[in-house]
Amino acid sequence: MIYSKNKENLGTVPNATTDVIGYQEQQMKHVEDSTANAKQSALKKNLTILCIDDDAIILDLIEAQLTAFEPTIIKCTSADEAKTALASSASKPDLILCDIMMPGTIGYKFHDYLKTDSSLLKIPFIYVTALYSERDYRKGMLQGADGYLAKPFTQHELLQEIQHVLQRHQEYSETEEQDSAYVKLLGGQNVRVNGVLEPAPDRGAEQVVYFLILQGREVHIKRTEVMAALWESISQSGFRSVLSRAKKWSESWANWTIDRNTITFSLKKHCDCDLYLLEDLLDRFKVSEAIVNAKQLIGKEDIKDIVELYQGELLSSFPETWAGSRRTYLAEAVKAIYTDALDPTVLPRRYARAIKRIIDIDPDDFDLWEEYIKTLKNAGMQQEAQRARKQLELHQS
Repeated sequence: MIYSKNKENLGTVPNATTDVIGYQEQQMKHVEDSTANAKQSALKKNLTILCIDDDAIILDLIEAQLTAFEPTIIKCTSADEAKTALASSASKPDLILCDIMMPGTIGYKFHDYLKTDSSLLKIPFIYVTALYSERDYRKGMLQGADGYLAKPFTQHELLQEIQHVLQRHQEYSETEEQDSAYVKLLGGQNVRVNGVLEPAPDRGAEQVVYFLILQGREVHIKRTEVMAALWESISQSGFRSVLSRAKKWSESWANWTIDRNTITFSLKKHCDCDLYLLEDLLDRFKVSEAIVNAKQLIGKEDIKDIVELYQGELLSSFPETWAGSRRTYLAEAVKAIYTDALDPTVLPRRYARAIKRIIDIDPDDFDLWEEYIKTLKNAGMQQEAQRARKQLELHQS
């Protein structure tokens, strides 16, 4: 295994019948032109690349062709040597270039080995091989490779393949991160990462995270303020433990900085929160803290967005002391918009649904209950009207 930083810039890989010395002499004539062309490429500098090939000439050639980009090339002549290099390195390579037909463990088996380790399986992987048939290419790509480069290859072909694979890998990583986490606080609370439920380790850790989310989108707060808001009595060591669990639970979708006195917290860019999305929508209809004429400013799609986001009270199972005022404000704001957007001229069934949305927010609005029951009757929904009357009587009792 050899760690090195670039050499001379060579050209096309020799085939099995080419005289290596003569080939190298021939290719060295093109050093200046090849290096100049390489510098015009957009390939990122200072990459760490693991290269595996039982032919040392190929390893030297790859290193030389990439010299303009100042990479760190880890050269291994066998898969076993590459495994040792990966195990002993503190950081993982940015890219792996691997031959297929090698003594001992072949490239396919080495690739299978990478898939068993979560820290290795996402490293971009390119087969660099003398197997060039369409069938070989399909087999390599079905194996899960990100790229496939057949020998012999030119410097341009090598750079093009690496650039293509790294760019695609970056785009995939960005896409994977986007909308990959979602925090729901309205009508219940949970967190989903890539669509999968991410349960909190305990009530205390959950409470800390949700409290910080309610403080704003960029939070800088004293630790003592958090302790006082959430617990009547908690020791410093107990709070440290809760804070550690909260951070561990949320660090894939939230930014944390914790020091002796303060906590800095925010959701990461790829993490959405229904509370923030709803407040952004509500802000469009506020003038000096008053909700303005919704019929003029809000459309059907806006109402749909609000209905979709406002699934119920904000953190209804959490204490009034720190969640209550925000909970009340949101309920009143959404009710005001729903009320102002009511349109008695629409079909009775639709009008009844619109009224019911408001009742769900404020079940103590008895006048609205009567309007709801009346509208159900007008729509010919007698059984629904009777059920609504019973619900109203039960609520009044």
